[in-house]
This record gives sequence, C-alpha cells and structure tokens, in this order.
Amino acid sequence: MKERTDRWNIADLLDYDYFQYSDRSIPPAERTPRDRAIYLASGTAKTTKRKLAQIWLNARRDEGGETALPGETFRKIDRILNWIIAGAGLFPGMLYGWGVLKYTGTEAINLLLAFSLLVFFPLLFAFFSLLTLIFRRYIGRNFELNENTLIQKLYQKLTGLLISSEQKRRGIETFFNNASIRLRKYGAVPTWILSARLQYFALAFQIGSLLAVLLSGTVHDLAFAWQTTTNIAPDTIHNFVTTLSTPWRSWAENGCPTPQNIAGSRVVLKDGLAALNSHDLSAWWQFICYSMLFYAVIPRTVLLLIAWVAEKVSIMTISFNDPESSALFRRMRSPRIAKDTNSTRDPQLRDSSQTPPKTPDHHHENTTFSVLIPDDITPIDKEMIAVAVETNLHVNCTKILTISLDEEEDGGLWSQIPPGEPILLLLEGWQACTLEHLDYIRAMRQIMKKEQLLVVGLIGQTPLESNTPLKIDSELFSDWQYHLSTLRDPALTPIKFIIESRVK
Repeated sequence: MKERTDRWNIADLLDYDYFQYSDRSIPPAERTPRDRAIYLASGTAKTTKRKLAQIWLNARRDEGGETALPGETFRKIDRILNWIIAGAGLFPGMLYGWGVLKYTGTEAINLLLAFSLLVFFPLLFAFFSLLTLIFRRYIGRNFELNENTLIQKLYQKLTGLLISSEQKRRGIETFFNNASIRLRKYGAVPTWILSARLQYFALAFQIGSLLAVLLSGTVHDLAFAWQTTTNIAPDTIHNFVTTLSTPWRSWAENGCPTPQNIAGSRVVLKDGLAALNSHDLSAWWQFICYSMLFYAVIPRTVLLLIAWVAEKVSIMTISFNDPESSALFRRMRSPRIAKDTNSTRDPQLRDSSQTPPKTPDHHHENTTFSVLIPDDITPIDKEMIAVAVETNLHVNCTKILTISLDEEEDGGLWSQIPPGEPILLLLEGWQACTLEHLDYIRAMRQIMKKEQLLVVGLIGQTPLESNTPLKIDSELFSDWQYHLSTLRDPALTPIKFIIESRVK
C-alpha cells in the first residue's frame, strides 16, 4: 500500500464517517478479520490514532474501487458552493451600496447616514462576529448544558403535535440525535466550517458594497452633505475625520477632506445645494471608499482568515477518541486468538521485529477500562467480569468498582478512576431505561472529561447457574439506544455485554 500522511480534510472525515456508519450493518465476525488484515498490511506496529485511522480509510477507499464517495461529492459541491456564496453576497452587496447612495441631483446624500450604513454598522457587526469567535467555546458549552432542557423539549412537543405515530416520532428523533452525535464527534470542526462560509459571504457582501460606491462615483456625480441643529464646528468634524483616515492619509492625499471641504459641504435646508461648491460636496467620496476598505472589507478578510485557520487547526486536533474509532483501533491492534488454543492466528507484522503475543493479556496497546457495577445486580465474580471485558471489548480492566447508582454517593468512586481512562458501566439491559439512568449518566459526564469514553454494557436476565450466556433482547437494546441517543454524547455508546456462565 502506498505510504500516506496523517493529514486530514473535510472530505476525508466524510468518507471516514461514511465507512464507519456503513460498518454497522456488517457482522463483527466479518469486520474484525478485515480490519486486522488492514493493520497487518500497513507494516506499522506503532503509530498514532490519526495515522491508524488514515491507514484504515485509505484501505477502505481502495476496496471501494470506482464507487462515488461522500468526500468526492463534497469537493465538487464545495467548489460550486463557493461561487454561489460569492454571488449571493456580491450582488446583494452592490444593490445595498447603490441603494444607500441614491442621489436625485436635487437633494444631497446624508453623509452621516451613508457613513453609518456603509462603514459603522459593518464594523460593528464585524466586532460582534469577533466576540462570537472568541467566546464560541464558552457559548457552545453553555448551549450544550441547556440544549436537552430547552430545544429538545420544544422539539418533542412539536413532533408530538405533528406526528401521531410513536414509532415514527422516535425514528425521526433518533435520526436527528444520531446526526447531532456524529457532528459533535469532530468537536469544533462543523462550527468552524459554518463560520468560515458565513465570513466568506459577509466579505463578498462588503466587497459588493465597495464596488457599488466606486462605480457610483465613477459613472455619475455624487454630492455628500452634513447638517446639524447643534453648534458643531467644522474643525471638530475635521479632527474626527483625520483620526479615522490615519491608515491611508499619508499616501492618499484625496482620501481625507480638507477643512475647507468640510465647511463647504455643510448644508442648510432652507438654502438648498445651489449655494454650495460641488467640489466640496464630492470630496467625501474617496473618504467613504477608503473607510469601507479599511473598516469593513479588511476586518471581514481578517475574520475569514481566522475562521479558515481555525477550521484547519480543529481538523488537525481531532483525537479520534469516539466509541466507533476506539472499537476500530481495538479490532486492528488485537491479534485474533484461536478458540481451541492459546496461539495467535496472526502472522508477524511486516517490516517489524515485534512478534505478536501468544496470550490475550497484552494484546491491546495498554488499553484499559475501569468497570462500574451497580450493587443491585446479581453478584458476579470479578474474574468473570475481567473475562467478559476481554471478550466483548478486547481490552483489560484495571478497576472493578461497586456503585449504588446514586450521584451523590458514587461521586467519590468516580474520582478513583484514572483521568481520561475509559469506563464500562454495567446495567441491567433486560429492564427499561429510566430517567434515573439518564440522570446518573449525565452527572457522570459532567465530572468526566468530555472526550473520555463511556461504554454502557447492557446485560441480560438469564440465570448464572445455567450454561447459557447472559444476553439482552434486541427490542430492549433498541429502546436503550434510543434513550441514550437523547443525551447526544459522542463519547457514549451502548453495547450488548455478554457474560459467559460460571457453570461449565
């Protein structure tokens, strides 16, 4: 396989997510050997998660042949979309600029109004956009805290009124919950993608307005005048204008009106324009153009660059710690063990001196889980739990803690878990998911790191004395999936946790 880098872009993320989602319909018995073979073919024993995900993605793309993928479709649409956004901003901006500079020849353009609409308000909006970008993380965090209590309740009421079928309502809600989870999986990337496109539109709008002002002043005469009922001296306005024109005054002589131009463009309504010098009235045109360039166009350009760089940085900082990626990496890195022997069925890694281990105790690149078991679950040997964790997750467990499912009582136990270590929470999957379960998990997530993996292992009701593994009903499992999806947590995933009986 051709050597690839671990650089990611939006198209890569779309293809990666597409393959991850499509794998849901493939049985684990088929996914595991395929993913392990991809890892072995790479010839890389030690690598980062980003590189490991890129190796898997490239292999899946090669398997797909000529099949059209979402990433390539996005590239084509994005090129067209950029032109659409530019046109959607440029032409309305030109119409806006022409509307502001509407001049009949008998009544001058109000200088204060034109300056406010073409320079001051765009600068003010750019300032608020900058504050939004700066405090985006704080705003987003508070929005997430209130999302389940506000937007979700409104959504549930609307769907309850519009859709009578409970099954259809749940299906629609699950779709949007899963879409939200898949977007949150990549952190700030979707937000910065949207921010960059919005800034691009705003910049095109400002450029359109500037072009309208330039064309208006080029093709016909413009007359700007100021007026006031208060006793504002022309010198005061000149000092203000001189300060504003600091960025260009030294190299653009006509970019700042002189004191004579300012005094000559003051209009008295009862006298009209006849007594004023047309040169003084038109002297403001270049000042308006330069003001728009430096206080409207350039700030928007800077904001666009910030959003664009932040988009690239956010893609570079994706950790791939979500449940689907973590399960993929475990499948890739865990040698397959023959059921009748302790020997591995994997060949030695190509271009590597490491020999795969022959016992299942060290198969997982030091990946470990902490296990939480409610005290009301039928007592299960810790040895059985360790074996079940190995079987279900292909990882080892370091701590097995008994909990009460009470947030206040269990707070001290949560602190015993190493920071960032994945957690397996065992629950009785043969019972329905309740609000108490959701509140408990929500409280845990507020203490845990946002990207810390939380796996909810759902066990069945089959008695331990039998030789039948503890399994969970598929319908109940779907109900748990639905309720847990309402938390919209990309680092939370439910699994059917099968515990083999002690009776052999």
